[in-house]
Amino acid sequence: MASVLVNQSSISLKNALINNSQHSGIYLIDSNSVFNNVAVNNTAPCVSDPYSYGGYGININGAIPAMENLSFENNANCNILLSGECYPQLPPILPTETPSN
Repeated sequence: MASVLVNQSSISLKNALINNSQHSGIYLIDSNSVFNNVAVNNTAPCVSDPYSYGGYGININGAIPAMENLSFENNANCNILLSGECYPQLPPILPTETPSN
């Protein structure tokens, strides 16, 4: 599945490298997590004949995370999957700065 799965809760992840995942590097389900200075690289799809699925850097489903300084490299299908749509970088509807604490 995913290297980091957050389901109906929130986390703060900073200064992290997520490498060589299967399906998704980060998978968010109903999560308003905060990510700062995170790299997600080399995510591979899952293979179940005759289908292949996954290969996403970050898979966002029902979440509005705050993200800043993200980088992506060599993810098989797309860097960010947001509600079924693929994006190479952060789509404009997502916050690009982490909230101040």
